[in-house]
Amino acid sequence: PNFPSMAAFTPLGGGTYQLVTPLLNAATLIEGAILVTATASDGINQAMASTQVGLDVATPQATLSLSQPAMLLQRNSNLMITVTVNEALDARPEISITGLTGATAILGQAMLGPLPSQVFTYSFAIGPNVSGTGTITVSNIVDCAGNQAANLTRAIAVPDAVAGLVANAGEDLVLQSPQRITLDGSGSQGATTFAWSQISGPANLALLLNGAKVSASPILPGVYAFELQVSNGSAIATDVVTVTLQNSLPLVFAGERLTLAYNDLRTQAMTGFSITPVGVRGVAFDINGEALTYRWDMISRPVGGNLTLATPTALQSALVVSGSEIVAGVYRARLTVRDASGGEASDEVVILVSSPSVVAPSADAGLDQVLPIGVRVDLTANESSDPNAANPMNPLFLYNWSMVLRPENSLAVLNNPDSKTPNFMPDQVGVYRLRLTVTDVENLESASDDVFIIINDETPQGNRTPRALAELSFVDSNENGAINLGEAVTLDASLSSDGDRDPLTFLWEQTAGPVTVMLDSPMAAMQKLEGLVIGHYAFKLKVHDGKAYGLEDSVSFNVAPTGTNGVRARAAIQPIDDLDGNGEVVFVPNLGVDGDANNPWIELSAAESFSSAGISLYSWKQVSGPTVPIYGADSALLRFAPTLSRVYGFEVTVIDANGLRDSARVNVAVTTFHPLLNPNGNSVPTSRAGNAVGDDEVRTATGRAITLGGSGSDDNDPAENLIFI
Repeated sequence: PNFPSMAAFTPLGGGTYQLVTPLLNAATLIEGAILVTATASDGINQAMASTQVGLDVATPQATLSLSQPAMLLQRNSNLMITVTVNEALDARPEISITGLTGATAILGQAMLGPLPSQVFTYSFAIGPNVSGTGTITVSNIVDCAGNQAANLTRAIAVPDAVAGLVANAGEDLVLQSPQRITLDGSGSQGATTFAWSQISGPANLALLLNGAKVSASPILPGVYAFELQVSNGSAIATDVVTVTLQNSLPLVFAGERLTLAYNDLRTQAMTGFSITPVGVRGVAFDINGEALTYRWDMISRPVGGNLTLATPTALQSALVVSGSEIVAGVYRARLTVRDASGGEASDEVVILVSSPSVVAPSADAGLDQVLPIGVRVDLTANESSDPNAANPMNPLFLYNWSMVLRPENSLAVLNNPDSKTPNFMPDQVGVYRLRLTVTDVENLESASDDVFIIINDETPQGNRTPRALAELSFVDSNENGAINLGEAVTLDASLSSDGDRDPLTFLWEQTAGPVTVMLDSPMAAMQKLEGLVIGHYAFKLKVHDGKAYGLEDSVSFNVAPTGTNGVRARAAIQPIDDLDGNGEVVFVPNLGVDGDANNPWIELSAAESFSSAGISLYSWKQVSGPTVPIYGADSALLRFAPTLSRVYGFEVTVIDANGLRDSARVNVAVTTFHPLLNPNGNSVPTSRAGNAVGDDEVRTATGRAITLGGSGSDDNDPAENLIFI
């Protein structure tokens, strides 16, 4: 855009500001979603807010499909006419149907569909005396920006009688996502031979012929036209069928939150600039296989924040530091991905930079719950923490709860979403997902934490929520435990369950991979994957019992080169810090492990990770527990120095030279109590589940009650009460 990158707003009074400039117009701006960011500062704190301005100068692309073969319409039937547009319209297209004998002409009638919408329909009743040829015309195809498409036309015919040789290529298809399709010409009459060909489309497809049927696998979005030619040995007849594949938005993941230490920097040899040990690493996938473009924007930062993106138009970017250390606080970066058809999707990542005086809080939304409908759901943020609060055991927060997922037809709302303990009354069976962020007294906001609530109806006629289970199997021909190129891979949803034994429907979606994997039927329980190349793949499984969706499941895997073992991630506490290997470490703050000043860090190691091709990247992140500065996030050895007695979780992802990846997690239970050096510290409790007398294995007959107990648990501190969940 040809306008200043920075411009001042004019105050209107009452805290309202306005910016008007003639330089912002359709001639100077680039088509697409344009990010506009406003920054406000009171001299001490700084806030940023963003919005997107959409500029659209492109003519909408529309397709017309029919529920019957256009030249073989049947008397005494309804013809469903569907118009599909590549963008939403805020006015309904108009349809005209003229030329048919015995039918009243339809002139400029509005099609049906909600506004705004991309799909509009019209049902045309073909009476018993209708015959001849006619024309369907669809006009007034105007998008929200006022761009108008050319009229759509289609010739139609109602034969006087079906006799002799007639080609019937079947009904037009509209697909929501790429899949293998079968076109069927067996409805043709008098034919002895069949020949299929593709006559148009965004890509030439391989056709697999099988008599009257043909299979194809469209991936790129658009309209494909196929012609069926039939013969009886002395005459030829043809028919055309269209397949419209709608564009799917790209999938984008900006990454898990990054936790960095303010003084953990790397110097780039070529430029001399300092960068953070790990940068932003986005993941994007387009099921249509279209080329993607990327854009990173730093949408918020602390006052004086000095992190910038080295390569904002790449999927992965280093974070450049201007200065000798990083300004501590919370940064947010947004990754926007755009496909060749103009579809866009965005995701955000939080970058937490900690220093001795600035440590962002950690949100904890509590444990997942399974409850009957009609029972109030109580949520708690009690385990949220702030290591540098005035009173770390009772920090002060502003709470922000939101409901980000609820079942179909649910109207449930959160009560007191700005409190530590909100609640809501579930009104539908299914899965609810709640999200929590907390802000401390220094105005530092945490990364979000989610909790899932599963609601069942336990009455005799009620419904219980199904649960998805995605399983992976493969033919390990060389018995090395890895999936190698050419080995058969199968996904299986048949072990998904429903407490009421209702029949389940399935939906598989590919979420990552170097290529689009064509599924015969995304709704089948069993999927045999073909056409795999070397790389990392991921799939998501949804299940529905006819009344509600259940918890989703996912599966990911690597396809390694022939004769190699792929990649395996390993994460563990260094033995010197955990001599007995029980996952518990005594750490005295400001001293070290076991109070030893010569061992001032807890160290985690991924050195046991391995790959036949060699590991090219280590990337550590903190996944649970109070936020702590971490050092060595890009190496096999991670260091951190906690101040609170809690359980800290970390995950390392390793990527090898072939782009294969694997992740591993390690939990560290930190005890700060030391009888001599820190008698006021706290010990992490030890939980032990069993029956009422402490046995950890219970055998009983079917139908008998079982009492569970945690009496064998130990707080490891004197005179403290335990809470059992």
